[in-house]
Amino acid sequence: MKKLEKKLDRKKDGFEFEQVKRSKDVAIYLKTKIGENGNLITSYEVIKIKEHKGCDIGKNKIPAGELYPGDAQWGNLGWTCRTLQEAEAKFKKLLK
Repeated sequence: MKKLEKKLDRKKDGFEFEQVKRSKDVAIYLKTKIGENGNLITSYEVIKIKEHKGCDIGKNKIPAGELYPGDAQWGNLGWTCRTLQEAEAKFKKLLK
């Protein structure tokens, strides 16, 4: 099974994500982007990692792997935090 990458690059919204911490199916990612004024924009995302069993799409085989929550899953499987301390608190709560 393909594990979720430790570094993610989402070209759609220009943010980069780097895994700060992971335990079992819970992870914290640092989210960064250079703003229009040149300042670094940062926040943290705490996520519950889900798995898929893989599938066939036409002639392409998609292997089983882990998934980062999508936009529609925010608030149920993903949360944005302003500070690492806030992210750590959410992380600990989800592991209980």
